[in-house]
Amino acid sequence: MSIVDGLDFKSGQWQRKFCTGEAPSTRSSMQNVELSSRGLYLFFGGYYVEEYFNDAYLLDLSSFEWKKISSGMAEISKRSYFSMVFDGESTYIYGGRNRTDIFDDLYKIAYASESKKLIIEPIVAIGDKPSEMFGHTAIISKRSM
Repeated sequence: MSIVDGLDFKSGQWQRKFCTGEAPSTRSSMQNVELSSRGLYLFFGGYYVEEYFNDAYLLDLSSFEWKKISSGMAEISKRSYFSMVFDGESTYIYGGRNRTDIFDDLYKIAYASESKKLIIEPIVAIGDKPSEMFGHTAIISKRSM
């Protein structure tokens, strides 16, 4: 069981919800994006003590249920301190680090809601790309990251 605490901005009231399903293990530097306006969130990566992760979870706020996504994420190296953004159709992960490496790779991730699977595509961009980085932020603006 896991707990999600939320603040209602209008009333100023904190609310605690107990979640079911398979929740992520304790960790920091995990990133998330909202996949739909119905409250479906994708969580990825992070680390705890000396262990880095490349696993993915969905949290459905309509049912407060966690689901581990078991396919696809092994293609992306274990990492923390990466950026993760959603453009309305796909999620993008850039950079980050683990104990030995700092990354400059970019991935496009699409969630197929029917099959409940992630479709992962490494992106090979052209031109001068940013150097390896971690602890950075990213934004989506006019279909660009």
